[in-house]
Amino acid sequence: MIRTAIRLLLLGMILVGSSSGGAAFAAPDLPPVPVPYSQEDLPFIDQARHGIASAQCWVAFNLLMGLDLPDDPKTAVLWYKVAAESGSAFAANALGEIYASSPYRDMINPAAKVIPANELEALKWYRLAAEKGYPPAQHSLASILYYGRGVAVDHKEALAWNQKAAQQGYSPAQASLSSEYEESCGDMPVDPVEAYVWGTLAKEGDENSTILVNYLQKQLSPDQFAKANQRIAELRKAFPGGKSFSEMPLPWEEKKEK
Repeated sequence: MIRTAIRLLLLGMILVGSSSGGAAFAAPDLPPVPVPYSQEDLPFIDQARHGIASAQCWVAFNLLMGLDLPDDPKTAVLWYKVAAESGSAFAANALGEIYASSPYRDMINPAAKVIPANELEALKWYRLAAEKGYPPAQHSLASILYYGRGVAVDHKEALAWNQKAAQQGYSPAQASLSSEYEESCGDMPVDPVEAYVWGTLAKEGDENSTILVNYLQKQLSPDQFAKANQRIAELRKAFPGGKSFSEMPLPWEEKKEK
């Protein structure tokens, strides 16, 4: 009863402060937010207004995807920037994804029609999230540096960022690391043992690595295969098994995961 009254009060405050087009509020230094479809989501908006980064990410995510809030990619970007400035690596990585170029950008990026690709912006936000230790951003930053998208090619730094992400159990980075050791990255010599090691670890979170792993196994001598399996066992003790981006908890769900 009390909780319902509080929600109604909050809704009343939002409606009073709304402008044409359904904007919920326009507090100083904060982007507007529409009234949510469900009153159950009002606490997220209140928390976002009070500087809670995870709630700000919720607002941005739902504005971008058009789920619990009307879709508004431009305002989503503003909220992601607020959250990133509040210290959210998830938000910084999301901005990197929004600005990154891709042959399939129009199909996979909800903001593509209103936010032009900008590799320098993508690089800036990916680097910010990567420096905070966020594995998806470390892997994406590595990809930009490896292929030189909008910047000079830097295989050495790309390898370093992929290693950081791979050592946190991020399977896409482990798969990339496997390919880099198999093909040779920059001045790095080919290393079939390390290629097999990281491919095997990646396979635990990414079945697409199976074909490469089977191929790599055939290239190993019995001694190399034994060495690789010993290293795999050691690495499995050092960090959790491979996980993909879809398996990573969203910021507003992290408390539920613990």
